[in-house]
Amino acid sequence: MVYSFLVSSQNDNKLCYWEPYIALADKDRCNGEIRVQENENIDLVLSRVTEELLFQEEVKSLVIDQSSKVSMDPLCGTLSLSKDQLNCKFPCNVIWETCFKCCFMLVIDKNENIALAENILKLIIRYATNIFNMIEEHEKQIRLYPERMTAVLHIFLPSGKLIFMNHRVVKQFEKDLDKILSERK
Repeated sequence: MVYSFLVSSQNDNKLCYWEPYIALADKDRCNGEIRVQENENIDLVLSRVTEELLFQEEVKSLVIDQSSKVSMDPLCGTLSLSKDQLNCKFPCNVIWETCFKCCFMLVIDKNENIALAENILKLIIRYATNIFNMIEEHEKQIRLYPERMTAVLHIFLPSGKLIFMNHRVVKQFEKDLDKILSERK
């Protein structure tokens, strides 16, 4: 199960888009406390991913030998967060990848299939970069048109469920996405 999907700016680590599927906080608290705890947990996820990103960028800049550098485009990774770190009832994994100065993240259940989550995240990024002007506008497009990102998530991550998709299913989902986006214009 996917707990949430996040997109942040790689430059200033600000949240551009957030789609919660399950609250990243204890349900035993009142609504105000849940909201504060959830914001703290999102900040923790963003800061941990930023630390990993900075580490990978530093490694990328190191020279292995005189003629070559480490090549890791795009930057991506997986990290685990315990329930104590998140201050909630469940541990989770964070799958992240950068693209066009944005960092796309899936917060998933600890027991979820990581390879499947990575595949779904790559599909989401591919279609997000197709429907947004990501080359020039970066995260601005995601902030201006959140309904487009919601449409992509609705197709490829229905109700926060990771679904195995072969190429035929992906092609059908592409058609469905095109139909949804053309109706909204």
